[in-house]
Amino acid sequence: MNKSAIAITGFGLVLPQSPSNPDAQSQSAPELIPRKLRRFSTRSIPTAVAACHQAVESCGLDEETLRDKVALYTAQSGYQHPDFDDFVDALKGWDRQVEPSLLATLWRSRQVNPFLITKALSNNLIGIISQIWRLRNDGVAFIRDQAGSVAALDEACFQLRAGYAEVAMVVMSGCDEDCYTAVAEQRPLPTNTEHTGAAVLILESRSHAKRRGANVQAWINSFSSNSQENAPRFDGAMFGERKGLEWGGIVMAMTQSLQHVLSEQYQGQWSVEADYGSKRTARAILRRDTE
Repeated sequence: MNKSAIAITGFGLVLPQSPSNPDAQSQSAPELIPRKLRRFSTRSIPTAVAACHQAVESCGLDEETLRDKVALYTAQSGYQHPDFDDFVDALKGWDRQVEPSLLATLWRSRQVNPFLITKALSNNLIGIISQIWRLRNDGVAFIRDQAGSVAALDEACFQLRAGYAEVAMVVMSGCDEDCYTAVAEQRPLPTNTEHTGAAVLILESRSHAKRRGANVQAWINSFSSNSQENAPRFDGAMFGERKGLEWGGIVMAMTQSLQHVLSEQYQGQWSVEADYGSKRTARAILRRDTE
């Protein structure tokens, strides 16, 4: 029995739309975001909020516990902002002959989205989520793609094991495409949330999960980030893809593995790995049993 194990009591996953997953974005709805907050939201926010709703519904926490006890740790990956939509009003009637400098046109225009700077902040994601669920506990926003995913999960595990938090929500939001790359490669522009996805984990300390009788989906026995050469070996069952959704990092890999484990009704230990940085690998050892 691992007394330092952390309980996963809920999770959510919304994948980017692709030929193999054409209905992915049906899980994402802008209506989930209150109207007054939509003006501040980037195009990745709807999928992140949808994944959070999945996680909150599956963990069974009441509104008071969510508000008072949940610590929030977020990470963002890939290009998300700014978008062409932020400049479209300023570019209407733009004449290359009269105004040769696009930068000058945008700089002088009063029709550029007034919330452009707010939407570009690295804490945009954590701000929107905390407002929707009225969270008022600890919170940290990370960036840096997969490394941000590792940092967010690592911080959540530290806070729970140290007793500084009893419940943590870890959110990884990403985008695998951007408008400017599409234009450069002469491809159709992506729609608002077409290439965005999100993964969410609800984590609880062992004592808190036991005390409220939570339905524990799995336990995190250990989590570490080491170089590939020195990463500890584990010979248990392996789940989760390491290729294809690299932008999602370790949080994405863990939610995918949980989906697979639950569908197969697997009992026992398994490891989840995700590469990040230069020759670095994050590894989580998970366990699912009737404890």
